[in-house]
Amino acid sequence: MTQPYFLLPHVEASPHGPLAVKKQSNPDTVFIDNFFGHFDDFSLKHFYSADKVDILPKDAIKFLLTFIHMPEEPHITLTHKQLMLIENDPKVYFVLWSALEHVIDHENLKLALKKKAIPLNKTIVMCSNVELHGKTIDGISYVDTEFWESYTRHHQKLMPTASEMTIKERLDTVDVASKKYICLNRNLKPHRIWFYYSFLKNANQDDAHISYHLPRVDKPAHERLVNGNYTLKYIPSELHRDFAYHARRVMLPKRLDTLDNQYIINYKQTIKPFYQDSLLSVVTESDFRQVFITEKTFKAIVHCHPFFIIGNREHHRYLRDRGYYTFENEFGIKQVENWDDSVVLFKHLNNLDIEVLKKRIKTDLKEKLEHNFNLFYNRTVSWNKVVNDLLNATRQT
Repeated sequence: MTQPYFLLPHVEASPHGPLAVKKQSNPDTVFIDNFFGHFDDFSLKHFYSADKVDILPKDAIKFLLTFIHMPEEPHITLTHKQLMLIENDPKVYFVLWSALEHVIDHENLKLALKKKAIPLNKTIVMCSNVELHGKTIDGISYVDTEFWESYTRHHQKLMPTASEMTIKERLDTVDVASKKYICLNRNLKPHRIWFYYSFLKNANQDDAHISYHLPRVDKPAHERLVNGNYTLKYIPSELHRDFAYHARRVMLPKRLDTLDNQYIINYKQTIKPFYQDSLLSVVTESDFRQVFITEKTFKAIVHCHPFFIIGNREHHRYLRDRGYYTFENEFGIKQVENWDDSVVLFKHLNNLDIEVLKKRIKTDLKEKLEHNFNLFYNRTVSWNKVVNDLLNATRQT
């Protein structure tokens, strides 16, 4: 594979610190090692300040790389020389990185590019959107990077406070576990609100360790989400009055462990006892309707839990395609995409015999859980594949 060069505008001059560049939105500084250094095969060998473009081979493909955070408004700040490079040099492409969220605001991005007269057919977006991977829309190409699996593994390997549970630990604790499942709903989103309400209406609440509502979410923000259409449309209309009562009086913040107020992702050992004291994980991922696998699912995997992801059934297929085992049979349903599905799920969980489940984990599921744990820590998530996908995108333009 011919290696392209990556040109970084706005590099901060810090000779004794990490490689940092100014982001196109808040927070305004990005550390390159943080976003890319965790990928297998990654190297800074072909990264240069955009100011050094004249010393690079004229016939080499170059990616002028900037960082945005959709769905926030995409602000693009480039010098006149950089804009002219994109417009006039057939070997230079504009690449925007936006992989922290699944959401892609294509129309707003298109408007932002047109305001800067940046050719759409020379623009590539590095993202976390499986559905858009390899596609070109209105000239803009999209590349999914498998960012979150690699990023979470990096955290799990290097952060001393990040917890996990080996298969030996799982087998040593399974007999004393008192709960059938754990379900974390910390950062409020519409699907977590209606799913938690369904839990309150349909589940045996003593069967689960469940959290709800990060403490720092203020009351007005909570009320907007509760009363929004993306929440209410998943709740039967005859329950709306009851739901309004629950939202005000019953669905109060419910915390399991001590949360980290400094970082969005919580990597504290305080959650481990709750995984040890439960047998399954019901995961409410960051996106309900689209395929978007983040640390929420991988935390279940590193704690040797059979898991089920609420929402789009393709979540599970995505993981199977990458070699992971999934466990829909343990949950009695293939997908939970609406209220009725959630009722079926909770009915199945209510009827599970916890002692039978413990036996299944020690026998039928043990090898699958160990396989998932080892695969997570050892599967190759390659930077070279990302680069190759970027090069393929240039051939489609």
